[in-house]
Amino acid sequence: MLALPARGRAQDVDSIPDPSAPTVDTIPDPVRAFVEGFNPGDDDFFAHPPDRTDLLRMQLDVDGDGRPDLAVSESSVFGIGAGPWLLFRQLSPKGYRYLGEIFAGPGALRVERVGSTNELVAGTPISAERTHLVRYRVTPDTVVGVAERDTTGVIPGAPGTSVEHCPLQDYYQQGPARCWQAGMSPRN
Repeated sequence: MLALPARGRAQDVDSIPDPSAPTVDTIPDPVRAFVEGFNPGDDDFFAHPPDRTDLLRMQLDVDGDGRPDLAVSESSVFGIGAGPWLLFRQLSPKGYRYLGEIFAGPGALRVERVGSTNELVAGTPISAERTHLVRYRVTPDTVVGVAERDTTGVIPGAPGTSVEHCPLQDYYQQGPARCWQAGMSPRN
């Protein structure tokens, strides 16, 4: 079992972290931590049995440092094309910091530079023609929701963003090195 740092704290019930929200030391493998129960928001992850659940991960650079950061989730919590994701910033090749929770559709993320800060725009489909957008400000230690609006169309994935899925049962049986497949889970 992965030992998590003692300093980890849960975020507020509104699922948007406060600027001083969770302080978590370095996590070596966010996916493994997630599978083993890392869930500061106490969401209802893993509602379905392993044979009906896929792990999901998106890799993109949310803080502009050139390293791929991770958003991690799983298929059983997704509604109509969107769900909660735990966002991790890569600190080094072997370490990540938990930033907070975002809500988005798979691949529906875009990073924008606004002044001296990076912002993450997350899209959630409302219908075939409308998308709800949430803008998050990314800091070294957290991600904070700063604005929301509805728009027409869908949000295209940002260049360099990869979306992958791994059947949870395969993760347990084959290990993480061999289970990841490009693209969205067929369960979503």
